Amino acid sequence: MPRSTRRLALIVAVSSLGLAGCWTGVDAQTSQPYTPANAVNATIGDLDLRGIALIAGEEPGGPALLVGNVIDTGPSNVEDPEAEAKGDVLEAVGVDRSGPVSGTPLEIEPGGVAALGGADGGEPLTVADMQVPVGVFADVAFSFEAAGLIQVEVPVVPVSAYPEFEEVLAAAATR
Repeated sequence: MPRSTRRLALIVAVSSLGLAGCWTGVDAQTSQPYTPANAVNATIGDLDLRGIALIAGEEPGGPALLVGNVIDTGPSNVEDPEAEAKGDVLEAVGVDRSGPVSGTPLEIEPGGVAALGGADGGEPLTVADMQVPVGVFADVAFSFEAAGLIQVEVPVVPVSAYPEFEEVLAAAATR
């Protein structure tokens, strides 16, 4: 075998060993937890916030709806009759650079789910004078009686993406 061929074979062998481990130690994005939707999830104490989003009109300054679910994952009397079932109360919600949020306090039953946005027939959580534009994340603070305070970056999505909330948002605009 000529020298140049052996040299080339050695270079290829060494290069292939170096390239084979080029992704070692790098976290792939698919191994990171994420929410595959236009909403976010968060947890505080025994409460899971799931599918949280702000639904607003295309122009800033109008009302917005805070939608999603608050799930009490603590013990319930159904699962364990001896356990102390607590539940919680959503006392207040604040949205950065926007007006007050109506619809609180909102009770979360022990082991239960509270649907935000009026989906359960209750009063929707409405943000007056939403100043954060569609397509941006807004800082939202949730204050719970027992679990405490949690701040979450929540996406502001257009009502056109959620037509089932168009009537609720239109009613909020007339208040």
